[in-house]
Amino acid sequence: MNTEHLKIEFQQRFGEGKNNCALFFAPGRINIIGEHLDYNGGFVLPCALSMGTWLVVRKRDDRLVKLASQNFDSSIEISLNEIHEKRGNSWWNYPLGVIHEFSIVTQIDCGFEMMFGGDLPVGVGLSSSASIEIVTAFAMNNLFQTMLTLKEIALLSRRAENNFIGVQCGIMDQYTVALGKKDHALFLNCLTAEHEYIPAEIDDYSFIISNTNKPRQLESSAFNERFHECQLALKTMQRLLTVNEIAEATPDQFEMIEHWFPDENTRKRAHHLVFENNRVKKARKALSSDDVFELATLMNESHASLRDNYEVSCDELETIVNAARLVDGCLASRISGAGFGGCTISLIRRDARGKFCDEVKRSFQKSTGLTAEFYDVEIGNGVREYK
Repeated sequence: MNTEHLKIEFQQRFGEGKNNCALFFAPGRINIIGEHLDYNGGFVLPCALSMGTWLVVRKRDDRLVKLASQNFDSSIEISLNEIHEKRGNSWWNYPLGVIHEFSIVTQIDCGFEMMFGGDLPVGVGLSSSASIEIVTAFAMNNLFQTMLTLKEIALLSRRAENNFIGVQCGIMDQYTVALGKKDHALFLNCLTAEHEYIPAEIDDYSFIISNTNKPRQLESSAFNERFHECQLALKTMQRLLTVNEIAEATPDQFEMIEHWFPDENTRKRAHHLVFENNRVKKARKALSSDDVFELATLMNESHASLRDNYEVSCDELETIVNAARLVDGCLASRISGAGFGGCTISLIRRDARGKFCDEVKRSFQKSTGLTAEFYDVEIGNGVREYK
């Protein structure tokens, strides 16, 4: 990503101006294991990426907010007094939601200009939305000297996603983008928003992302449907167990009560969450001890449960996972993200990368007509300012 080009484009669009510009970056994220647990009180094991969103920002002397992006043709100019609800379905709703949440916690005394750019694919499950939210929140925090902590920035950004955008996500994406650490995964308790850093360098193995290039829209997908099914499943479990969240139950406890679920869908959703949470705890130990084969087994089990119990896979995801697992040197491959399209994460031998990309791309294109893209998982730091 050429940040000088971003600064030049900022000047071309918004002019010289009297105030100084500032430059910020927030990464995307990939989840090694632990899907759909973040809004069900469970553990997850994500990491921040080196890819992400850049932002140039500058204060104005009036109350206008101007937002533009290198990655989208559309832009918006709006008064601070008018930022209180979504405007259409465009990208700018993510920063607008954050700005609205900031206006609740502090007085914003002037407008500003923001130019976004980046190398993070949009709508494929690498948290492009959280990256935009966090870089906006971090910039606002610096711009107006709000003194919020990184954890508070993550929580504010999540509120923007829940209340302004209307997606009932948990804290994982925003938390990872804000607090990620180079070469480490976060073992994150989504109920308490507490984390532990786990070294994620595995000798001769590495993670690779495969992008199906089948985009998904969470607002119009089955994501919110799954959220409501989980609420129904929790009500059933709370009549039988002392739990505040589905993920608090152990596999043994769940197997004792699963015949009491009133319908198969809620039973399967709860089954995935309880057993996935247990897999994340085991994966933390496997990653910590460099037990690559145990980690691979857990990742493959996770995919099967996402397909069969949580039912968020699709033909394209199944095709690319199956193609990946046929490559010599690939130990595991699974959905990463909400599902319904987007990306997978695979665990491969480092020396098999070239063969993996060639064979998976060829097989996937032959079966689906889509051209897959591949990104190495380079684990980076969380949000930051560049001087």
